[in-house]
Amino acid sequence: MRPRGDGIAGANLQSIGAAILCTHAIMQHDFMKGQKMLTVPTKVQTKVVGTSGQISLGKQYAGQQVIIEEIEPGEWRIQTAITIPRSQAWVHSKATQTQLVESLKWANTTPPKATDLGKLAKKLGVGNAIK
Repeated sequence: MRPRGDGIAGANLQSIGAAILCTHAIMQHDFMKGQKMLTVPTKVQTKVVGTSGQISLGKQYAGQQVIIEEIEPGEWRIQTAITIPRSQAWVHSKATQTQLVESLKWANTTPPKATDLGKLAKKLGVGNAIK
C-alpha cells in the first residue's frame, strides 16, 4: 500500500496545530510509446477533507457529475462524466456500435441507385399507394 498523504513529513496535522488548505505540485509521468519516452505533466493538489467529509474540486466543476473510483482504501480517481438516459443506452452497446460502423462503411462504398417505388410498394404490400 502507498503511504497516505495525511501529514507533513509523517507528522499528524492535529499534533502540530497546523492546517493546510491547498498546495499544488506538478509531477511528470513517463510513458513509453514505441522507442520514444513521452513526458506528461500532471497537476497534483493536496486538500484537507472537511468535517462533513467533503472536498472542493473547484468552481470549474460545479454542477458536473463525476465518477469516483476507489482504487484502494484512501486512494480515489475522480473523473467527470455524462449520464446517458436508459432509453438511449442501447445505442452505446458494443453490438450496436459494430452495426453502425458496418452500416457507415456500406453507405460510403455503395453508390446510390434509383428505386422503382411501384415495385417497392408491391413488395411491402401497400398496393397502389405510391404511383
